[in-house]
Amino acid sequence: MAAHRLGRQWIGIDITYLAVDLMRRRLLDQFPTDFSEGIQVSGDPADEAGALALAKENPLQFQYWAVAKLDGVQTGGQRPKRGPDRGIDGTKTFPERDPDDPSRPTGDFKAVVISVKGGQRAGARDVRELRGTVEREEAAIGDMVLARQPTAAMKKEAAAAGLYHSPWDGSTYPRMQIITAGEIVHGKRIEMPSQRGTSDFARAPVAREKAEQPPLV
Repeated sequence: MAAHRLGRQWIGIDITYLAVDLMRRRLLDQFPTDFSEGIQVSGDPADEAGALALAKENPLQFQYWAVAKLDGVQTGGQRPKRGPDRGIDGTKTFPERDPDDPSRPTGDFKAVVISVKGGQRAGARDVRELRGTVEREEAAIGDMVLARQPTAAMKKEAAAAGLYHSPWDGSTYPRMQIITAGEIVHGKRIEMPSQRGTSDFARAPVAREKAEQPPLV
């Protein structure tokens, strides 16, 4: 952050996707005009084969990568969790009604629950468990990320969960969604209402001006 503010050339390096994503968000928040086209992260899986390799070699990093790509908030730290994670690896929120409506109740938000199954075989039972998590947490949508294609039984189980009807935009969204690693690489994202007026992260303040530093000798 300091190097960019001082106009220096820089390279950022970290060992986990979780840390890299946090820094990427800080740069985007503080220097939005400098990174209007986003930030390229070297080492990100560039294709489905790369994503599958990550899922096989390091399921935890695959989890961090998937949640970050879906613009979700990680629910755990950088170490594997000891004990149950309640079936939640990441979350997203959105306003249930127009955030510009003065009559909208404070805190009127709904959640999307993200569950990542990268290094294990998944089946219809996992979809049912995620559906139960969505109901328990009173969330609007559940999204399961898989390394490979879901089975027909999984698709049927997801379809049986029905739809979420948004009172804001009047649209409907699948209550249970399944996204594969390959689809994430190609740009697919969670089907959900707009997040306008919502931020899942504490945003860093925009840098009003860049500092100046005399040439280094």
